[in-house]
Amino acid sequence: YHIDTTPLEELMEENFSHPVLQCLNPGGEVEPGHTALVEWIFSPLEAKTYSVDIPIHVVDGDSMFVTFEGQGFDERESEPIQIQDGRITVPCTQRIPVPGQVVFLSEERVCFGDIPVGSRSTRILFLTNVSHTDQVLYKWNRASAECQQ
Repeated sequence: YHIDTTPLEELMEENFSHPVLQCLNPGGEVEPGHTALVEWIFSPLEAKTYSVDIPIHVVDGDSMFVTFEGQGFDERESEPIQIQDGRITVPCTQRIPVPGQVVFLSEERVCFGDIPVGSRSTRILFLTNVSHTDQVLYKWNRASAECQQ
């Protein structure tokens, strides 16, 4: 397969030469009965929706367009998790690590909302260490005074 990265270059030009979306392996071979993992990096500059159609060419096969759409967000906002047009602006789950990333959480942020006094609210998070050699230490970042309670 071969992924045409021309639209990615155009997207970069439209965004001050910043690589908003990158394909790390735009070509390769898929053995019969197998799958291929195509790795991407999404690096938004602004709190807006980015959309790009990417042509994917299969040697001796059909070509197709895949539309990538991503939402940037401003982490300085007091309520970064919002639903707009039925979509959550921050991804809930990271499925695979970004190259070089050693650890990731199953959810980007945890919001408990209003909890009545004397009641319990439970969330299950997974902290995944994808390294085979590195040990990971972590610390919770409680951003607001409300989180201190």
